[in-house]
Amino acid sequence: MPVSLTLNVEMPFSEKEPVEYLRFRVLGIHSNQVVGAVECALVEFEQDLSGAVLRMRLVRSALIPIPLAPRIPLVLESQTRRFGFGKDDTPAIALGPRKQPVNVHVAAIALFCHRLNLAPRSINAIGLKSQSIEHVESKKQGELSPVELGDGVAIAQQTGITTITEFKTTWSSKNMSCSLDGHLNELTLRHIDRYRVCVCIDNTLRFYAIPPYTDIDPNAVVEWQCKSSGVKFMEELQEIYYGRGGRLGHVRSAAVGKVYEGLVHGLLEKKRFTHLLHRAAPGDEKIQEFADECMLLALTEHDIIATVARITASDVVRQYRTFQVRHLPPNQRVDEILVCGLGSRNDQTMSYLRSQIQETRVNTIDTAGIPSIMKNAVASAECAMLSILGLKCSSRGSKQERSTSVTGKISPGSAWRSMMNHISKFRQDKAVPAIASIIVDSSNLETS
Repeated sequence: MPVSLTLNVEMPFSEKEPVEYLRFRVLGIHSNQVVGAVECALVEFEQDLSGAVLRMRLVRSALIPIPLAPRIPLVLESQTRRFGFGKDDTPAIALGPRKQPVNVHVAAIALFCHRLNLAPRSINAIGLKSQSIEHVESKKQGELSPVELGDGVAIAQQTGITTITEFKTTWSSKNMSCSLDGHLNELTLRHIDRYRVCVCIDNTLRFYAIPPYTDIDPNAVVEWQCKSSGVKFMEELQEIYYGRGGRLGHVRSAAVGKVYEGLVHGLLEKKRFTHLLHRAAPGDEKIQEFADECMLLALTEHDIIATVARITASDVVRQYRTFQVRHLPPNQRVDEILVCGLGSRNDQTMSYLRSQIQETRVNTIDTAGIPSIMKNAVASAECAMLSILGLKCSSRGSKQERSTSVTGKISPGSAWRSMMNHISKFRQDKAVPAIASIIVDSSNLETS
């Protein structure tokens, strides 16, 4: 049965009542190639004129399998609305049900709405970090393909929802800068009195030191990125097993597998370990040798995953100790380590980290209100919201104000003008407080 995505999106904005606060629902999406799924997180944001806090609530979230998304018979319905993107006001999408060229993200959005019984009109905007898209249906003669239009334009045209992509940050001082992810971590994870370190275990291994608000002279987020991680190593192993007719299973399989200590200790010899996890290229013979050893030892799929998970965890501990020495202030106490990314979903990895870093609490980022597997999707939603508002965000508690703005490429949807009118009515030509923090409330979060 086709998944129907209605394009006559209307925003529930009041034209008569005074606007005392802004409330938007933004769908953040991110293609997670490691798990073969699109992360979809519907986030509700709220801000009033009395303070510098943006409140965030995760409404619904789900992982939409990438292999399924392109095969969905997507029907786009446009009943009364015309989209004048051409010089002659030709509608970008013809009236009446008709198949259109779609990409993985559009199909995932449709399935997300269908699976969770969400009306597209309940989504005010879509946020997506720049990613390559997969073209599903060939374009018709004289039409631009989604690839030629750009990801944001393609999604906005095919869903009718304003889409923001290609995010970047601009800092007020050249001496104060960090990546987009580092800035979002500062806004979202900064605590009143805890010195936190966020560890992201994905294709790359990244560390972010986030000082508390109570620091006398809090610095910007300190970040450090390693070239690769055990997650990438697992990807390469999976490619080898694909070629042999097998497939490594879900990352949680490590919980039921056996760790082969001999393989772990062998890899922890510096040269081989460093090469495999940080310098090995796709098809590297060293990875092939490791796969051959696994086959000679008759390791099961679960055993391989458990063993690589232990190798990954060992690498995280090593790199964390290096990060402490090189990038943190001398004798700096770390109150809490928050782990996110694919590695945080592995119980064996988390248990090993806790056993090796006993001086600090080690938790997943879920304890801060953000599902670890959805962090990238939530970040996309945050970027989209900050781009729409066009606000400058300042760091609270510092003597010298540091401010940054998040901007993105906006592809207007059918209700873009209504959204802008609503924001103007809210501001009433007054200066809007700069955002100092984003408070997360996930008490009603539902993930599927």
